[in-house]
Amino acid sequence: MIGSNIPAGLLCENSEIFSKHNISYALVKGTCVPFADFPEYLLTAIDNSITATDHICLTEMNMIDNDDRRQKWISCNVSELDNTPDYIVGQKTLTREYVNCPERGKCKQEGRLCLTLPQSTGLTKTQLIVLSHIRDGLLNKEIASRMGISIHTVNTHTKNLQKRTGLTRKADMSRYAQEMNLF
Repeated sequence: MIGSNIPAGLLCENSEIFSKHNISYALVKGTCVPFADFPEYLLTAIDNSITATDHICLTEMNMIDNDDRRQKWISCNVSELDNTPDYIVGQKTLTREYVNCPERGKCKQEGRLCLTLPQSTGLTKTQLIVLSHIRDGLLNKEIASRMGISIHTVNTHTKNLQKRTGLTRKADMSRYAQEMNLF
């Protein structure tokens, strides 16, 4: 990705931050820059984004060096290259996003230092499971059987998913689930 196809919305001061091979990069003014060359306003926005709870988590992880703390926070909160700016001109903080991390389910700081899927989507764990079954192309009766619940309960979860996501077609919900890399 580095050096190719930069999204049009990132050709200005807005920045997309991502990690590749444990190194953080930012798309700034149409250029990909490594962490060492992040502009000061971006470093300030990162520092402003790190909450008191985040600092506790980073300390518990033995992260002492300020740049190491920043990069760990980035890898847990904004490291997905999703073509949506993490920093928008004038913002004091970065917009956190769900990061599909290989440490999911094993990290002691999960849900504290980073967002969980329910935190980032506003969906319950059960709704996320139903959504993953929709992504897999299962019919409601198959979902009910797999989850050990009634088809009426699946219908209720599906209707709630439609309300929360604004998506009415199962094909759209399936695409949404794929974009989120559900389970």
